Amino acid sequence: MLLKFATKRNVNGNRLYIAIDTENKIYSKQSSSWICKGDFIEITNTALRQIEDKAKSDNYTYVDSL
Repeated sequence: MLLKFATKRNVNGNRLYIAIDTENKIYSKQSSSWICKGDFIEITNTALRQIEDKAKSDNYTYVDSL
């Protein structure tokens, strides 16, 4: 299953992003394609950091893009 999360846009219009592939145990902070509003769940910066920390502690492998 591919899970996608992103933060709200900041004042410059940018957002942080993380995608997790639970089947292959990999995660990425870059998207290989354009992401639209309905493609992800909007979360806070703190929640995004917690998700990344949890993926690291569960031995998920970081890849450049999903």
